[in-house]
Amino acid sequence: RGHFNEQPNDYIISELLSRNLIYDEGASLKLRKFTSLKWFKNTVMIFKRGGI
Repeated sequence: RGHFNEQPNDYIISELLSRNLIYDEGASLKLRKFTSLKWFKNTVMIFKRGGI
C-alpha cells in the first residue's frame, strides 16, 4: 500500500502551474533542510499564487 500520491515532483509542479501556483524552489529547499523525515525531505514543496 503506497502513498496516496505517487506522482513525481515535476508532475505536481506542472499540474499546480496550470492552476496559477508557482513552485518556490528556494523556500522548498530551506524547509527540506530542516527535516529528518526522508519522504518529507524529498517531496515537500511550497507554492505561491501567480501574479503576487
